[in-house]
Amino acid sequence: RAALTQWLAQQDHPRKVFQARFEQALRRWQTGDGDYSESWPAFRERVLASTYSLGNSLSSGDSALVFTSGGAISVIIQRLMGLTDEALITWNRTLINTSVTRVLVNAGKPRLVSVNEHLHLPSEQVTYR
Repeated sequence: RAALTQWLAQQDHPRKVFQARFEQALRRWQTGDGDYSESWPAFRERVLASTYSLGNSLSSGDSALVFTSGGAISVIIQRLMGLTDEALITWNRTLINTSVTRVLVNAGKPRLVSVNEHLHLPSEQVTYR
């Protein structure tokens, strides 16, 4: 981590460089090209299984709050919108820290209601990392 921080500090545009490297790593993970402790398909299935499990455990009128990462949120968005892996990366890039994404479950079927709500944040507190 220290070496990465030092290397980024030497870059002209550290945020852009970090984002590019992050997305390269994500693409390697998606294609299975790399040594990751969990495969992309396993991660995706774990996220989706927990999402469906929670949705199916709720009774009519119940709500649940889930706090998670942009990666997991992107996987859910990808599934519910039928998006490609590259579109998932685009969504992941635009998710704001502490934003709210709402999923409605009706008759066991999840539906995306809203994505990336962040009106609760003053503009100076909006961050993407």
